[in-house]
Amino acid sequence: MTEFKIILRGEWGATGGRGKDVSSKLPWQEVVIHTEAGSQRSPASYEVECGWIRAIENFHVNTRGWDGIAYSFLIAPSGRIFEGRGWGRSGAHTEGRNSTAAAFCFLGHGDKWPATEAQWESARWLIREGIRLNKLKPAPLITTHAIYSGKGKSCPGTLIAPHVATRLGGITGPDKGDTMTPDQEAKLDKALAEAAAAGLRAAHCEQLLAEVLAALNVPSTDGKRPYPVRAIESLTRIEAKVGSNPPLDG
Repeated sequence: MTEFKIILRGEWGATGGRGKDVSSKLPWQEVVIHTEAGSQRSPASYEVECGWIRAIENFHVNTRGWDGIAYSFLIAPSGRIFEGRGWGRSGAHTEGRNSTAAAFCFLGHGDKWPATEAQWESARWLIREGIRLNKLKPAPLITTHAIYSGKGKSCPGTLIAPHVATRLGGITGPDKGDTMTPDQEAKLDKALAEAAAAGLRAAHCEQLLAEVLAALNVPSTDGKRPYPVRAIESLTRIEAKVGSNPPLDG
């Protein structure tokens, strides 16, 4: 696929809502990557892929009870980009990030097969387009749902998550902007990969801490978190116990 465009809601047949207007928070400084965990492995026709998107919306609205499809944009294996809630609308995708970050969903199951090259290319174009339209800040933070999930999710999957930072990080504008030297690019890739790995380790340790304190019946201090803020001091001891490289799939 060589031509990039966003297939608008009216084109694929959206019927659900779009969430609250949070355009005052634009430009967003973060993009969270998801997968839909479905069976869509290979590119299909335009009509078939539109049907996939309508089915996801139907599940989100009529089964999950959400206002509309959860994500800002969805990217099919063919590379086609479908508008979900779009720019500047709150979603139902990521804990604590629904109104402050864009969510790109790769159709498919990231624990079973990797993203297609067309999906990566379209995601890069969409980030550049968001920057061009002032919907995203240059070089936005690229994260994964797993970092924020308290349910041990691997989303966007073990075959996609390790590549997110290097494939999508460091984009500064609508053009490729390849003004860095190869050595600078290598250093940036390494830094982005290390930052993503550190975030996953921290999320894993927080989950372990929550489980330990829940087992000890330690009460929440605010009615929401399963552990008091002061208990974060125990993270270093837990990380030393489990090692510096916990499993990334929760």
